Amino acid sequence: MKFTKAKQTNGPATKQDLVNLEKRLEKKMDKKFATKIDLEGLEGRFKDTVISFKDEILYEIKAMREELAIITGYKDQIENHETRIETVEKKLQIPSTV
Repeated sequence: MKFTKAKQTNGPATKQDLVNLEKRLEKKMDKKFATKIDLEGLEGRFKDTVISFKDEILYEIKAMREELAIITGYKDQIENHETRIETVEKKLQIPSTV
């Protein structure tokens, strides 16, 4: 924000000086800040964006829960696969690679 240098006087500011300053500031602030009317149109678009983003997150969480349920179901098989492989190798008389 650029301010022009006001003419300096020796005395204090007058009421008219303050009124002029207030008007100039209001003009500058109107350009910088949105009003309630400006934001009313954005509310619907913002709400739609938030809802669609929320849906994307919920679908991802649902997919992660399903994957976790599948992994949990096979947990015993996954955890003892080394023991199972060794048993199969012994039964089939396959030399172990380790």
